[in-house]
Amino acid sequence: MAIRDGKWKAHFVTAENWPDGPTEEHSVPQLYDLMTDPREEKNLVYIKTWEVVQANMLMRNHLAEIKRFPNRILQPPIN
Repeated sequence: MAIRDGKWKAHFVTAENWPDGPTEEHSVPQLYDLMTDPREEKNLVYIKTWEVVQANMLMRNHLAEIKRFPNRILQPPIN
């Protein structure tokens, strides 16, 4: 699970060989500047701490909205 805000992308969970590979949940998210590092190779989490705070806030708000307005379970049409 990740969130993108402008040029910043924060990974809270990463997976190898998506979707079947093992996942790793990060206590501190990984942060990448997609403008200068589109391959997401240099984690900037300890250099750009304010962006991590912003990403955490966006993720918390997003999860709260999902809890408040859960997805509907769609029923197949009756023939």
